[in-house]
Amino acid sequence: MRIASRHLAAVLAFASVLPTAQRAAAEQIFEAEYAIDYLGLTVAKSSFVTAVADTYFNMYGTISSTGLAKFFDSTKGTTKASGYFGAGGVSPISYSVDYTYGKKAKKTALGYTNGAISQVDNMPALPERRQGWVGVAEKDFKGAVDPLSATLIRTGDRNKVCNRTVRIFDGEIRADIVLTPSAATPAEVPGAGKGVACSARFVPVGGYYSANASLDCLLSNSCVDITFAPRGKTGVYA
Repeated sequence: MRIASRHLAAVLAFASVLPTAQRAAAEQIFEAEYAIDYLGLTVAKSSFVTAVADTYFNMYGTISSTGLAKFFDSTKGTTKASGYFGAGGVSPISYSVDYTYGKKAKKTALGYTNGAISQVDNMPALPERRQGWVGVAEKDFKGAVDPLSATLIRTGDRNKVCNRTVRIFDGEIRADIVLTPSAATPAEVPGAGKGVACSARFVPVGGYYSANASLDCLLSNSCVDITFAPRGKTGVYA
């Protein structure tokens, strides 16, 4: 449970903002708040602000949770990501996460050059790996984006939201999220209308131990649905 919670915190916490001179007048701001309930109690809250323009995006999020005894530790963190929209999809510029999980403080930052990951900073440094570790090969970085940028797609065709594979790297794990249309009824997102429901399949690529109970659970449970909601009239789904 602790492993899964740690990666949830990492996904919900990252950093970067485009210079003011690059911000367009047509920028639109979207805000969202989320809560996680357990046995009727709110155990975690998060908020996200997304700025979308014709060519670029900025995202900023926070998360705060209260630990529940032996289930998981308390978590507090912030996350940011920025990048551009291009013909080939999102092109991140930078991404970072700064969070505290229990008594452990962690930071991760990714830098990009020409749309490709060129810098990975983890503080503290990742530990020495034991036998059974599956590393991330250089070729696996190609086309990979951070977990926040991976949630965005700009398209005028709702049918293109699914039927694709998203290559994600969070500073440690490289994984593919294979999206296909879902038979589930899309959730109605307040203020955004009906979304697009996709079934998601998690495929680890590198940055993990071959014997990992959390990954085994993800691989054996394929009933994960994700709803992508339209962001106003920007053509962006998130």
